[in-house]
Amino acid sequence: MIGNLKVRRAGQGPTPVILLPGLGCGPWIFSDLNLCLSQEHSVYSVTVAGFDGEPAVAAPVIEGIISNLAKLVETEALIKPAIVAHSIGGTVALELISRYPDIFGAAVIIDAAPRLLGPSESLADRREANSRFAEVVFSSSNLSSTESSAREWVSEMIIREADIDRVLSSWERSDRSTMYQFLFEGRMLAFKLDTSRIQCPVCVIAPFEQQADRKAVESEFTEAYRQTPNFELHLVGPARHFVMLDQPESTIEIVNGFLSRALS
Repeated sequence: MIGNLKVRRAGQGPTPVILLPGLGCGPWIFSDLNLCLSQEHSVYSVTVAGFDGEPAVAAPVIEGIISNLAKLVETEALIKPAIVAHSIGGTVALELISRYPDIFGAAVIIDAAPRLLGPSESLADRREANSRFAEVVFSSSNLSSTESSAREWVSEMIIREADIDRVLSSWERSDRSTMYQFLFEGRMLAFKLDTSRIQCPVCVIAPFEQQADRKAVESEFTEAYRQTPNFELHLVGPARHFVMLDQPESTIEIVNGFLSRALS
């Protein structure tokens, strides 16, 4: 363990790649991608303490992840690693590469972006709304039950029922308090990001479910990343939030191609 992170390495390639999952998930969420990347890279798969069966620790969740990922780079003497991250893990990765712009060589962010407050919104409004949302999501004693808010939410984010069950199973193995903190703090962090400080190339993968949605998604992400100096956007569909589960081949192709260019 490095602080609140369990880290496993696969592959012996010269270029390091860190895989950071999102809420309540373990490295299995990137299993196809890991298998592919580890043929040419050294892949460091991260599980947050309290997620997917790992024991929780008494420490700040988001800040712990950021500081301990920086410590991983230092401890393993990683030279210009790439980071691939999903969802709130992607939000954390954006803060990480903004805070430590000199040490990362590339980043792949899967369906995460900086957020802006609405015209009549305040951070206090968002805190209240995000706190209520997290309480509702984790209110059921059985997150996998057909009536739970968690299942309803996850069903909106994944196409195939089998993959929905896999994510909910991972959530059931996770510590509720850790998940609540990660969800609440991560959603708030998205409103505080300053991506103008990022120096490494950033590849953003965004899903669209219907062809009619494609232009709106492209516009939304282009606007969200307008301050990011070296940014490219890839749209993948039909897919929902868990793009790497809905479209694994497309995800692998995009990540492989980007890292080949960015880390060469």
